[in-house]
Amino acid sequence: MGHLKNLEAMRAQARAHGLDIVMLMLGSHAAETGEEVRRELAAKGVRIVAVDWDLPPGSWLPVMKDGQIWRRGREGWCGPMDLMRMHIFGLEGYDAVAYFDTDMELQGDVLPALRCAATGVLLTTSGPLAPVSVAIIVVRPDPRILRASVAFAQKAAFSRVDGWAGGGYLPTANKYIGAECGQGLFHTLFYMQNINRLARWALASSGISELRVGQLDRCEWNYQGGEGCGKAGEGFDCGRVRVHHKPKAPTPGCCTKLRERAAA
Repeated sequence: MGHLKNLEAMRAQARAHGLDIVMLMLGSHAAETGEEVRRELAAKGVRIVAVDWDLPPGSWLPVMKDGQIWRRGREGWCGPMDLMRMHIFGLEGYDAVAYFDTDMELQGDVLPALRCAATGVLLTTSGPLAPVSVAIIVVRPDPRILRASVAFAQKAAFSRVDGWAGGGYLPTANKYIGAECGQGLFHTLFYMQNINRLARWALASSGISELRVGQLDRCEWNYQGGEGCGKAGEGFDCGRVRVHHKPKAPTPGCCTKLRERAAA
């Protein structure tokens, strides 16, 4: 349970707002999870949802060698880890769901983002070096979005020259971190839907004429340090941070995670 260090902050909001905490897990991994771990997760209010795949069946695989695209395969590629998140689009019984990476600590009320997503707007944030971060995705579940995401992944391929399905990298000039994984795929599918032919086809063939999308303020919802936000106490108020992502340890000029502050 060591990788769930930020769970208590999430549990506090779940209790306050009557929210569920869900952990997506491959069915094969769920089957291997022992009863002791299951009981501990249940005691902490975590519900395991088993899913069939982490990479959409029949989708593109990169060529990898020493961390670079070279040899065909999954090893060393962040695609399966990223694209497994597609399953949140198909979660039934919820007005809205929010995906958070496990190293993100909730420091402020996240209900406003859920309320916005419940109106039908898919929300992400940017990252310090990428126009879309898959560390946080807030959405009203809709099986059509899941079908569109899978269809796009099955037809699209990635190229270092022009990204996913030829969509390019704008607003960045060149390839950014995670462009070959979920960050680039979701960027093309959701935010280039009006200009990318394959993205339009994937959404339309799944019954979506237009998907409403928006971005949350990264400095509040995906805080990763002072870059682009300003130094803590010198132009940036740490009280604005709702979701703290990084740094892992207190750094001069950066807002700290509350659990680190409590331990100090």
